[in-house]
Amino acid sequence: VVDVEFVQTDGVFRGFAYLDMVITEANLARAQNVYSKATWKGMKLKIAPAKPSYLVRLQDEWQRSEQDAKAAAEAERLKAKKKKKTVQAVSLVPVTDETAKDREGWI
Repeated sequence: VVDVEFVQTDGVFRGFAYLDMVITEANLARAQNVYSKATWKGMKLKIAPAKPSYLVRLQDEWQRSEQDAKAAAEAERLKAKKKKKTVQAVSLVPVTDETAKDREGWI
């Protein structure tokens, strides 16, 4: 056991605690089988992995959101890079010396 946090509200013990443990999956399963539903000091024990705290989940959500925004910006940048500027011809008449005079930028 690395750390124990007894959950209290206004200084009153709420009946459960969080344990930080370095444990293998096999030993965790064994502890759950042995101690779950066992009675200790008049209370039933429940052994289960805890959900991450709200702040940890919020930080993870922010990171994912930031990564998604970066990926979207990169995709948009690549899309814009692929899109080439094109000029549409006004006329498809073959260019000759006579018709070139009427076209801007040809002479």
